[in-house]
Amino acid sequence: MRLALLALALCAASPASAAYIEGELGLGCSDLAYQHRIDRAAGAGDKQAASALVSRALAGGQCVALKDGARVRIERNSYPYACVTPFGSADECLWVLQRYVNPRQ
Repeated sequence: MRLALLALALCAASPASAAYIEGELGLGCSDLAYQHRIDRAAGAGDKQAASALVSRALAGGQCVALKDGARVRIERNSYPYACVTPFGSADECLWVLQRYVNPRQ
């Protein structure tokens, strides 16, 4: 029991930094490749394809919309993406474009 509590305390003290989601659309995907695919379609100006990919990802649970002002922990960075976990969540981190992540305190 004590060992489990110690392990939990060590996980809680990880070097992840606090941040906030900024912008009207902070889409977080569990799969970086899928997030990249959406961003490529949007960057190419193919709004119809990007919209279809987003709708499919949201309906399938691969991605979630992160609300403006949501408090998150930055777990990893892989420019131009950051992998964040919403505070209070024990789920895997979600990949978002770094421009939607503000590390203000």
